[in-house]
Amino acid sequence: MKRAPRSLQHHVLYRKYNGQDSEISALLGKCGVLSKGVPVEKLDAFVTSFAQSWVDGMARRQSSPEMRAIKASIRDYDLLCHPTHAGRFVIKSVDDSVPPLLSPREMAVIFEANRGLLDSFMPDYIDHLGSDGPSSLDEIYVRRGVYMPTLDSVRRELHYLSSYSLTLGPVEQFAQTWNSATRETGTPVIFSAPMSAIQDRVVAFAPFIENMDIGQLEFVVAPPVEETPLRQDGMHGGIREFSFR
Repeated sequence: MKRAPRSLQHHVLYRKYNGQDSEISALLGKCGVLSKGVPVEKLDAFVTSFAQSWVDGMARRQSSPEMRAIKASIRDYDLLCHPTHAGRFVIKSVDDSVPPLLSPREMAVIFEANRGLLDSFMPDYIDHLGSDGPSSLDEIYVRRGVYMPTLDSVRRELHYLSSYSLTLGPVEQFAQTWNSATRETGTPVIFSAPMSAIQDRVVAFAPFIENMDIGQLEFVVAPPVEETPLRQDGMHGGIREFSFR
């Protein structure tokens, strides 16, 4: 069997690339990141950024050079592949002067790999939940809690990288994250959607990133590139709730 390069072995997502698991090997042969030209050093930087910066508070999540470079990668990918709506549905843009970590082609490979791996592995999650859980991917719901400065009838994200979760508790906490200076400047909100609604825009999924906290089974998602209507689902516990598909 061909053994994977050492850099691949550091990443849970790719550690079975050596062919010991035929299902994973076949999937990675179809949409593997390194096999489609993402350099090892860029993949290592991508993984390390989520493991070390995304989990260390809001400032590092959104403002560290590492995360800004990933956000710039999404910016450039959207400008090339979705020019009509690129940047239209994100409130806080990424300055043009920020250099990207990944080229548009390399960013496309990341999106494709995550989409394929979710298709492959989430049925196991459904089986784990048993008869009381969802019966299909469309019945798996993700949620995002955020203190939004503005609200609209269509979905907009605050940042180029947003956290959606399979668990509810942390989502409610994030919806109510404000301080004395920002308390009157926004609205606590929870967005919910079937996983399929965000699957094409998943930048990272915590269980696929070695050393990333999996407590809330977090998806890191890029902003939408099409107009997505929001449905108002009322207010519960002082939090406005919306859903989209």
